[in-house]
Formats: sequence, C-alpha cells, structure tokens
Amino acid sequence: MKHFKKIGIIVVNLLFDHDYFYKFLGFLNTNILLGRIRGMFLVYPASEKFTKAFVYNWYAKKIKWKPALVGFFRQENKWGIIFGISATEEDFWKDYDTEKLKKLNSKLESIKKIIKADQKNFAGVLPGILAKGGVVNKSTEARATVLAISQAIEILKARENMPDNSPLIVIGAEGFIGNQLVNFLRERGYKGDIHTIDIKLSEKSGGLPRELEGRPTIILNLTKRGALSEYIGSVWSEAVIINEVYPEPSKEELMAIQERGAHCYHVVGLKGKSWPSFPGAYSGGIPCCASLTIPQKGDVIIKKLI
Repeated sequence: MKHFKKIGIIVVNLLFDHDYFYKFLGFLNTNILLGRIRGMFLVYPASEKFTKAFVYNWYAKKIKWKPALVGFFRQENKWGIIFGISATEEDFWKDYDTEKLKKLNSKLESIKKIIKADQKNFAGVLPGILAKGGVVNKSTEARATVLAISQAIEILKARENMPDNSPLIVIGAEGFIGNQLVNFLRERGYKGDIHTIDIKLSEKSGGLPRELEGRPTIILNLTKRGALSEYIGSVWSEAVIINEVYPEPSKEELMAIQERGAHCYHVVGLKGKSWPSFPGAYSGGIPCCASLTIPQKGDVIIKKLI
C-alpha cells in the first residue's frame, strides 16, 4: 500500500505537472466550471519521517523546494489544488534562502495565473517566513486563520461551559498570526483578559501567568512545533489548551497535559473535503490557512484530544 501511494504521486506528476495540463484546467475553469477552481494550497511535511511515508528518498530530494501536485480539496462549491514540497519546518529555519522561497512562490504564481485561480495559500509557518523575507506583500491565509481561531475560542467556551470572560493566554503572540489575532480580539472587545507570551522572552517573563492559576483559562498555542512542551509543566487543571499549530500535539505532550488534569483541543480547520484526506487530527476538514471562503462559526471544526 505504501508503495502504491509513493508511485501514485510520481505518476500523477509525470502526467499532469505540466503547463499543458494547467492550461487545460484554466480552460475548464473559465468556460465550464465558471471559476469554481479558486485557489492553490502548498503543504509541507511535519517531519522527515512523514516525508518517507509518502515519497521515496530520491523523489523527496527532487521536490524539496519544487512544488509537486498531490491532491485536490473542496469547500462548498469551490475547489482548490494541493501542492507539496518535502522541505520541513527545520529546513525553513536552518536552510533559510530567500532565492529558494522566491522561486517557490514564482512557480505557484505562474500556475495560479494559468488556471485562472484567485489565490494561493501556504501552510504552517510559511506565510510568516515569506512575509518576513519580503517574498509576498500580503497574506490571504492570515485573515481566514484569525477569523477561524476567534470562532474556535467561542466554540470551546461553549463546549467546556467556561465563563464568557475567561482569561486567554496566547503562546506565540508575537508571531505572524498571533500578533494579528490578539489585535483582532482586542478590537472586537474580547471580554476576558488577554495575556500574551513571546516564546523568545518567556524565560524572562516567567512563562504562564501564575496569577491565573486555579481559574478557568484558555491557553491558545500558536507557536512553533514542540514549543508547547515548555509550558505543560505549569498548566493547571482548570485550564483548557487549544492548539492551532501544525502538527497537532504529540502523544507525549497529550499524556503530560492529561497528568496535569487539563483538557486539550485541536483546531482541525473548516468544513470541507480533500483527496487525499489531510493527515492526523486534520482529517475531516480543511486547514484554516487553505480556506477559499470567509470562515463562519458553523464552518469551524475543533476536536477534543483529551
């Protein structure tokens, strides 16, 4: 089965990852589908181990920075194309190269124009990295993600019967999405206190605000993968963690949260269907950053992990 998956990705790209196919899609989109192919979404693996589960090592090297066609997704009557690269989050920080990012963005922009799509979106930390490097000037991912997370917080409060003025701790508040979310919530009059944590300064600030201990509190994780582990040891039982970081918390992190007597949710994303399905806790939805529509409260999916 694993070889079928790996060979399938290679065959699909040999047959269809060409301008003639995208021109055909563009013709269909303009003349028959009436613009229903709205966007493109670039994903990357959570780890090198995840990469090996989907592609052979030699092919992974080939598509490290070159987007490969890997699937499709649908939201309501709108469609998107999924592309993937084999570079991981570690590669983005360790092997940061503006020229590679420019070529990656340029390739996707070219395909977007050919198929007559409206937008191209990037998964995980890529929107922030591209913006920081000056590769892109605006982010379609940020608005959808901020709206979806704000709605996920309200859904969480209802499910856990938490007070409407429950304090909110945002881990990663100085990040690309975190900063915009905090500003959005404050502008909209969030009823509880909002406490921001920049992971670079958390040691100096003492980590989680101790004055909230024992109170029903929402802890929102928006920072890089694995950073949540640094805060679990000081979580209290009345707190509820909600994760919007790719990938979802590991088994070890969930066990540690459970030992603290706390609950943990994950933002799956928005209602939609993808082929193949997104992995792990993202299965059954479309990641917020891939959204082709303006998220509504009824579209947001959160999943209780513990």
